[in-house]
Amino acid sequence: WLDRRTNYTRSLAVMSMVGYLLGLGDRHPSNLMLHRYSGKILHIDFGDCFEASMNREKFPEKVPFRLTRMLVKAMEVSGIEGNFRSTCENVMQVLRLHKDSVMAMMEAFVHDPLINWRLFNFNE
Repeated sequence: WLDRRTNYTRSLAVMSMVGYLLGLGDRHPSNLMLHRYSGKILHIDFGDCFEASMNREKFPEKVPFRLTRMLVKAMEVSGIEGNFRSTCENVMQVLRLHKDSVMAMMEAFVHDPLINWRLFNFNE
C-alpha cells in the first residue's frame, strides 16, 4: 500500500509537470488513469494540448495543471510538500537540463497538420 501511494504521488507529479510543459488542458478525473496494482497515474485524452484549452471562449483553462483536493487527499501525509514537490522540482530540473532534446521532440508537433487544423478551427 505504501509503495502504491508513493508511486501515485510521484507519477502524478511527473504527469503534472509534463502536462504543464505540453499545455495540456481538460484535466479531470475521467482523463486520468490509475493503474490498479502499481498506483501510477497516466494522462489520457490529449485533445486539448498546446494551450488550446486556454483559448476557448467557453470555459477556458485557468490553471497550469489540475491539482484538486481529491488528488491531494490521495497523497502521502505530507500532501504536496513531500514527494510531490520534490518530484516536481526534479522533473523540471531534468527537463531544463535536456531542453534541447525536449524542444527537438516538440518541434515535430509544430509541423503537424492535424494540430494546426484543430487550433485554427477552434472558434467554429
